[in-house]
Amino acid sequence: MLHKLLLTLTFILSAISVLFIGGSLVSAQFMPRGPELAYSTEVDGTSSIYLLSVRHGLAYSLTSAESPDRTPVWSPDGSMLVYESRALTRQNFNLYVTLLGGTRYNERRLTGNLSGDGSAVWSMDQAETILYVSSPGVTNRIYQMNINDRPFEHQRITSVDYSSYAPHVSPVSGEVLYVSIRDGQYDILGYDPHTGVERFATHDEYIDSSPHWSPDGKRFSFQSYRGDSLDIFVADADGQNIRQLTSERGNDHSAMWSPDGRYIAFTSNRSGNDDIFVLEVDHPENVVRLTTHLAADRNPVWSPDGQYIAFVSYRDNNAEIYLARPFGGAERRLTHDPGQDNFPAWRP
Repeated sequence: MLHKLLLTLTFILSAISVLFIGGSLVSAQFMPRGPELAYSTEVDGTSSIYLLSVRHGLAYSLTSAESPDRTPVWSPDGSMLVYESRALTRQNFNLYVTLLGGTRYNERRLTGNLSGDGSAVWSMDQAETILYVSSPGVTNRIYQMNINDRPFEHQRITSVDYSSYAPHVSPVSGEVLYVSIRDGQYDILGYDPHTGVERFATHDEYIDSSPHWSPDGKRFSFQSYRGDSLDIFVADADGQNIRQLTSERGNDHSAMWSPDGRYIAFTSNRSGNDDIFVLEVDHPENVVRLTTHLAADRNPVWSPDGQYIAFVSYRDNNAEIYLARPFGGAERRLTHDPGQDNFPAWRP
C-alpha cells in the first residue's frame, strides 16, 4: 500500500512540477500525448506559441516571449511547427520553425524579408517543404523552400506581375490553389508543382478568395461576393460545377472541411453576431447553428478525428479557445489566460 501511495505521489508531483500563470502552464519537459492544440497567446503586445493537452488541460510554451509570435502551422507528421514572428523586425513578421520532442526554444528563422513573410502551408510531396507568401515590394508572391536548406533559399512559383496570396495545398495531388489579383479581378488559380503549369480554377467578375481543398482532393471550397453578402461555394477540382452552399442574409466565411469531407464548419453573422455553423456539403440545406452566445465566436477548426471543433470566442471580452461537438451539445472552455488566445491548430 505504501509503495502504491509513493508511486501515486511521484506521478502527481511530476505532473504539476510546472509554473501556473493565468491558468496556463508556462514550462514543462513532458506532455502526456493525446489530442493537442497549438495556439498563440498575446499579452501586452507580446505573444508566444503554446501547446495545450486537451485531455489534461495543461499547456506549455513552445516559443520565447521576447517577440510577437502567431499562426502556428503543423507539419503533416506533427513533429514541427512553422509560425510567424517579429523577432527579426518589430514592423513585419517572418517565418520560423521549431522542432518538438527535444528542448524548448529551439526556434530557427527561415526567412529574412524586411517587408514580411507569412501564410505558410506545408507541401504534400515533400514533408520538409513549405509554401508561403512574401511581400518584397507592393506585390505579394508565393514562394516555396525546403526548411533544411540554407536559410533564405527559396523559389518563386507565382508571377511577379500579379499579387498572389492564400495558398492551400491539395492533400492528394499536391496542386496549390491560391488567390491572384489580375487587372482588378480576384480569381483562384492552381499551380501544379510537378509540371509548373498554372491554370484558372475560377475566372469571373466576382471577388473569389480563401480556397480550401476537400480532404479527398476532388473539390475545393471558396468564399465569394456574388450578391449582397459574402457566401461559401464549392467546385470540382477542375473548377467546374460551382455550387453555392450558403445564401442567408449576412456574411459566411472561414470555411473548414471536416476530416471525412462531408461537412463544412464556418463563421456567420446571419444571427446578428458571429457564430459557428456546420452544414452538410451535399445537402447544404442541413445546417446546424453550433454556438448561440451573444459574444462573437469565430474561426472553427476540426479535430483530426472529426469529433470536436475548436473555435475562438470573446465571451469575457477576451479571446479564449473553446471546444464543441460538431452537431451541438455542451461546450468546454480550453484556455483561461489574461491575454488574447487565437489561431488554434490541432496537432496531427
